[in-house]
Amino acid sequence: MTNVMVLGLTGKRIDFTLANLSVLWKYSSSLEIGVMGDGWRGILVRAKTVIRARRGTTVSLLPFGICRGISVRGLKYPLTDASMRVGEIGVSNVVTRPPVTVSVRRGKMMVFVMDTR
Repeated sequence: MTNVMVLGLTGKRIDFTLANLSVLWKYSSSLEIGVMGDGWRGILVRAKTVIRARRGTTVSLLPFGICRGISVRGLKYPLTDASMRVGEIGVSNVVTRPPVTVSVRRGKMMVFVMDTR
């Protein structure tokens, strides 16, 4: 599978930023897509995604629709077979044991890593 990193996704208009994020899902079945901005990166979660981040790094989970079977390891607040839907966001979790693993059995989930280095 081809890896793609999208830069310049955000701008001065929130509607364009959200539209750009949502259109990524159109290509997620054929491309492994990541996004990057100033001090952060986002990863579209596949069945199981490994995220390399240093201890103390802030990580947030954002569902795009209903997500089921969410398991997260390596963060202060782990999850096991959880469900999330739009409006139920997991922001500001913290890496305690790298690497972080995120798996989603069903649904579209993005993980945002706040890299400040």
